[in-house]
Amino acid sequence: MAELQSAILQIRERLERSYPLLLKQCGMTETADRGVAIAGFEGLRNEILPILRADETQLNKKGAWQKFVQEAAFTTLNRLIGLKAMEARGMLDRQTIAKRAETGGKSEAHYLYLSEHPEVGTRPGQGINAVLTDAFSQLAQELPQLYNHSRYGFLPRPEDTAAVIDLINGVDDDEWLKDDIVGWVYQYYQDVEKKRIYDEISKGKRVSSSYELVSVTQFYTEDYIVRYLLDNTLGRYWLEMHPESPLIKRLEYYDTRAQKKIREKKPVEEITLIDPACGSGHFLLYAMDLLYRMYLESGYTEDIPKKIIENNLYGLDIDDRAIQLTALSLYLKAKSLSKNVRLTTSNLY
Repeated sequence: MAELQSAILQIRERLERSYPLLLKQCGMTETADRGVAIAGFEGLRNEILPILRADETQLNKKGAWQKFVQEAAFTTLNRLIGLKAMEARGMLDRQTIAKRAETGGKSEAHYLYLSEHPEVGTRPGQGINAVLTDAFSQLAQELPQLYNHSRYGFLPRPEDTAAVIDLINGVDDDEWLKDDIVGWVYQYYQDVEKKRIYDEISKGKRVSSSYELVSVTQFYTEDYIVRYLLDNTLGRYWLEMHPESPLIKRLEYYDTRAQKKIREKKPVEEITLIDPACGSGHFLLYAMDLLYRMYLESGYTEDIPKKIIENNLYGLDIDDRAIQLTALSLYLKAKSLSKNVRLTTSNLY
């Protein structure tokens, strides 16, 4: 995990240097608005300016500027690691992040784009932002929380996009296959902000906004804790309705000392679970594993992940970035259980 942690910290640093430069090209700095963008950035300025103005109603000018940088950076990271994790699992027809020698050291999608648009070959990033924009639009229907037209969904400068992709590709492919990869990305990315705010608190400064409070109150729940809690709640609930269920063999942390109850049976589609502070979705991921077994025991064979996401799982979080990650985690899990499943709705808020 040290390799992943190092890459995520470098990515955060790169992105949080890139977006201030992008805003400056749009005529906006941390303390002032020049009122005009440099040539070629007028359209982007017109898109970003209303977002900053809206955030200034709750934060000051500096706070709104900082929020944009942080939110845009994290959204970009989420989108790129989502693509990488999907590629590692063989979920996409064409690779956009992973590079191959046979395609000139580019990803397949980037190589094809350059063959159709050779004029961009001498520009910074060589058209990589256009390649990614197309990839995002293709994923937006099934994963709208992450790939639709997000409020802060602006790519950085192309040369910085390319550098971030190189850092992502520097992490061993096996890391991207792990179920909890998204959660660890979230944890490592937040560590910088947590340290900064804790240092300020130690000097007597108060947390000045709910936005900062979000960063310092989020912690990644270790796997054994998740399993213990769900084995003895969701798992126990099922066993109380189905005492002979083979699910018991999968509940590693099931407490056999607890008083046994008999519960009236109900259809598996009517069992609901909510995580009111879902973070990156760790609890919901393991719940999906258990519910998948319950659906199989109930005789279902098709579209089980889709049914689980639509009927059984609910997630809430005050941090919109966490909802992005939960959506991604559940999407990756659903596709790993049923590659051809099509997801259309979820209960994440």
